[in-house]
Amino acid sequence: MYKVLLIDDKEVFRRKIKRLPYFQENAEKFMICHEAQNGLEALDIIRNSDIDVVLTDIRMPIIDGIELLKTISNEKLCKCTVLLSEYADFSYAKAGILNGAFDYIVKPIDNEKMQASFDRVYDYLTAVNKNVNLMTKKIEALADCIFSGNRSDVTECTDQIADNVKNETKMPNDQILMLKDMLERVGQVLLKKYPDVSRFVPVTDICSMKLAPEEENRRFEIFKRQALLLKNRVNRIFIRPKNHLVKKVCDYIIQNVENEISLKAISKEFFVDKKYFGTLFKKEVGTGFVEYTTLVKMERAKMLLSNPEIKIYEVATMLGYSDKDYFSKLFKKYTSEPPSSFKEGKY
Repeated sequence: MYKVLLIDDKEVFRRKIKRLPYFQENAEKFMICHEAQNGLEALDIIRNSDIDVVLTDIRMPIIDGIELLKTISNEKLCKCTVLLSEYADFSYAKAGILNGAFDYIVKPIDNEKMQASFDRVYDYLTAVNKNVNLMTKKIEALADCIFSGNRSDVTECTDQIADNVKNETKMPNDQILMLKDMLERVGQVLLKKYPDVSRFVPVTDICSMKLAPEEENRRFEIFKRQALLLKNRVNRIFIRPKNHLVKKVCDYIIQNVENEISLKAISKEFFVDKKYFGTLFKKEVGTGFVEYTTLVKMERAKMLLSNPEIKIYEVATMLGYSDKDYFSKLFKKYTSEPPSSFKEGKY
């Protein structure tokens, strides 16, 4: 059932619409659950309620239907808006359609007009919800592939999303907006499902798809590129060794990145021979224990240095380095620039 907000400054008109046979006979499809006298009152309801359809008059006091529609569109408050108006308001109705209204019904309203419009509304919302559910699953799948899948899995997921976008609209600007939205949602899902990622990877920055005019023709390629870049950054830290002990130690390093970590301390913590584990770790991870630990700490350092409120010496101390100069040399070796330059480049 879809919930409808009815807006008109005349109560008698609202009452007439509610009594139309269409809404009585299609109670399983639509329910007029809220009413408002003007656009301002309507916005308060929309922002605090789950509304599927806005059915609004155009000429109203305080905030009229067109201004209301613009706000709904800009803030993405509702999926479907239907305008009601007199013949004399056709110029307003045209403006409404240009601002994203789904339909325009001319007064006087009768059951036949309402049925013609709302039958289309029902089909539209059903199709939108089906597509939203499908895209939500694809976005979640892409987030999972970024965290724990292969590059080929990420490529397959991005191709599927691209195909869906191409089928949805042929307009380049609309495709760009959809791709930007999809990438942002992938980042949001990734951070929600794997919150530790936010400590090491600038997910929001990577998922902010900014295109120069000359790049717009490469929009699908860039969408895929950003998804693969995100995967590369995530998988540098969150690796998947087959050995259970090595996996536990990697998780331990991630969770305790802001503590002093040594192979000796790990051998005591996990009751394992230091030399044996060092060899096992390199075999499983492909890099030595010290190298991996340093990588994790330096990636965390980059995130901390991005905060203008945190000083370089504070970052060094937070990551277990008592010597700021040693930390700076280590950071420069890892990133090819000193912490001061890295920090300046962020602002």
